[in-house]
Order: sequence, then structure tokens, then C-alpha cells
Amino acid sequence: GMWTEAVLTTSASAGLAPLHWSVDPRDWSRPGVDAIVSAVLASVRPGAIVLLHDGCPPDELGRCTHAGRREQTLMALSLMIP
Repeated sequence: GMWTEAVLTTSASAGLAPLHWSVDPRDWSRPGVDAIVSAVLASVRPGAIVLLHDGCPPDELGRCTHAGRREQTLMALSLMIP
């Protein structure tokens, strides 16, 4: 969601249209699998763009394994996409 002139210019020069998400379950805050699933299913509609994170904030890098950083998101995905 960081819309700067540089981002828009670079996107346009690559032939890309800027898009924004319509559903944000705030999975980055690790609210729990059920909370992620509930937030998505309560808001998702045809054509929705769901924002999910595959990374980790820099301050968390040393505290958990790479797989554990997004464990809740991955588990939620397995429930939302059978």
C-alpha cells in the first residue's frame, strides 16, 4: 500500500496497472488461524484481492524459523482454499 510517484512511474513503465487489496485480515499481526479465516470469509466477494504476507518484519527475524513466521497464514490458506 505504499503509493509513491516512483512506484507508479515504475509500474507504468513496466506496463503494470496498480492494484490495491480489498480484504486485509492483518495476518502480519499473527491473530490466529481462526481470526484470519473469519476476516477473509466475512469480507471476500467475487473479484476481491486478499492481502496476505509471506515475509516477516525485520525485528522478528532472529526469533523464529522461516517456516514459523507465516505458519498461521499458511494454515488459514489451507482452510480457505480446499
